[in-house]
Amino acid sequence: VKKAEMIHAYPDQWTACRWAPTVDGVALTMHPSDIITSSPKSIDLIADVPIMYGNNDEEGSSFLSETRLSASKGIDPALFSRSDLKRWIIRNFDNASQIEEAYPLGDKLPTPWFVAQRIIGDLMLFCPGRRAAAAMTAARVTGKRTHAVFEYLFDRAPLNTKWGAYHGAE
Repeated sequence: VKKAEMIHAYPDQWTACRWAPTVDGVALTMHPSDIITSSPKSIDLIADVPIMYGNNDEEGSSFLSETRLSASKGIDPALFSRSDLKRWIIRNFDNASQIEEAYPLGDKLPTPWFVAQRIIGDLMLFCPGRRAAAAMTAARVTGKRTHAVFEYLFDRAPLNTKWGAYHGAE
C-alpha cells in the first residue's frame, strides 16, 4: 500500500492517480498511452471494436488546485481573479507565456477560473483522449482497424453546482 501511494500515473505530474492502468506484463504488456504513441504495430494490441470516447465540458474543475500537488488547496471560482490566474500559470508551468497565449480570456473562456480548469482538463483528459482517438482513427484509414471512434462532449451542468459539467457529472 505504501508503494502504491508513490505511483504517479500521469506524466504531467498534476495528479497522483491510483485508478490508472496497471502494466503487469501479462494482461497489459504496455501502458495504453505507449500503445497509442508507439509504432503502428502496437495498435494491434487494442481490440478492433467501436470505441466511444468523450469528456465533460468542465473536466478540469474536479482536479483544479493551487499547485500540482493534488492535496493542495482548491480554487473558488467566485474569488479567482485575472491576476490570480496569471500567478497560478507562472507557479505551475515552465512555459507560462505560451499557456497564457493559448488560453486567452474571452467568449470561449469567460472567467479566469474557467481558463484554469480548461488548462487542467486539456492536460489530463481532453488532449490524451483526443490523441488516442486520432491514432485509432488513423489506423482505420490505413486499414489496420475497421471500426470507428465516436466522440462526445457532455456539457450539462447539474443543478445548483458552481463547477459546471465537472468530471463525473454525467
